[in-house]
Amino acid sequence: MRVAVVANLGDGDVGYVGERLLHHGAEIAHFVREEPRLLENVEREVDLLVLLGSDWSVYDVRFEESIRAERDLIARAQSADIPVLGICFGGQQISSALGLEVSASVHPEIGWKMITTLDEMMVSSGPWFQYHFDCWSDGEGVSTLARSASGPQAFWYGRSLAIQFHPEVTFETIERWCVEGRVALDRIGADFDQIMDDSRTYLPKTRERCFALVDNFLLNASAARYPRSGAFGG
Repeated sequence: MRVAVVANLGDGDVGYVGERLLHHGAEIAHFVREEPRLLENVEREVDLLVLLGSDWSVYDVRFEESIRAERDLIARAQSADIPVLGICFGGQQISSALGLEVSASVHPEIGWKMITTLDEMMVSSGPWFQYHFDCWSDGEGVSTLARSASGPQAFWYGRSLAIQFHPEVTFETIERWCVEGRVALDRIGADFDQIMDDSRTYLPKTRERCFALVDNFLLNASAARYPRSGAFGG
């Protein structure tokens, strides 16, 4: 299984998701959003795309070329029936590619948050680690799997799974994000020490829940196909 991971420069740690993919025999290649030309033919060489989070917004014109290149890659991958797992910004990119609205969230989330799931076998109810300021809208043609107070948290479309939370993160990643983002934490009233304490409590079980999510994603994606007509993916 050849896997392409798309992430921002210096933020490409695929964490527990990568650990589980390697368990399944994956060969992982990394691509950075800051080099959009390198994404042009990725779908021809891989069996799976994993799109990680970012501190960008999909509507930020400063990064328009890179954002468009990734969105075009998603469309080509779906046309080629390649499974796509999009995490946080990656999930928002899938949403945007399908024509769903992505906008600033009324309830941005940083820290460990519970979600309500409609499919416990696919996405367990939590808590999951969150770090986002944007959210996508519901839309006809996608199958919503989970929600939080902030909005939709997961959906299926064909062989693509978009999730807003971060199943992949390790303690080191959480600590780095929260140290680098102290201003953001303060702005929304998130407590750094509480997040670190919660991470020590929740991460051991989260690793196993992440493994289950990856396993179920691979299983469901193997049996699914993308729609060939309708509002999305036409």
